[in-house]
Amino acid sequence: MPTAKIKNIDCYYEIYGEGVPMLLIGGLASDSQSWQGVIDGLMKDFKIIVFDNRGVGRTKCPEGSFDVKTMAEDAVMLLDSLGIEKANILGHSMGGYIAQEIAIAHPGRVDKLILESTAAVTSERNKTLFTNLVRS
Repeated sequence: MPTAKIKNIDCYYEIYGEGVPMLLIGGLASDSQSWQGVIDGLMKDFKIIVFDNRGVGRTKCPEGSFDVKTMAEDAVMLLDSLGIEKANILGHSMGGYIAQEIAIAHPGRVDKLILESTAAVTSERNKTLFTNLVRS
């Protein structure tokens, strides 16, 4: 089971294909398996990296709180551990929030930013969902 040591977590990831790196970031409570329907098509042209965000799938949730910025730093540190300087970043739903944080904090790490079913700001509903995810 491939994992990368990132701060206080062992981050589970998978890599498919070759070419320009593309990091796929899943939404709230979605693990790397949520990308299975698109990996075959994308890996023809890209090196696809999928991973489980902290607290989801095969990446354990550490003690204490965390936020979207922490999850963005996790993703950047995963790229670091894989020796990837720059990648296309595709974020779905909450993964889009994470992707935007990466683009803001580390613009040089992003080749292309692809946002799917996400927003630039969060609603009160989403704040509650994110808060409850952390508390679970």
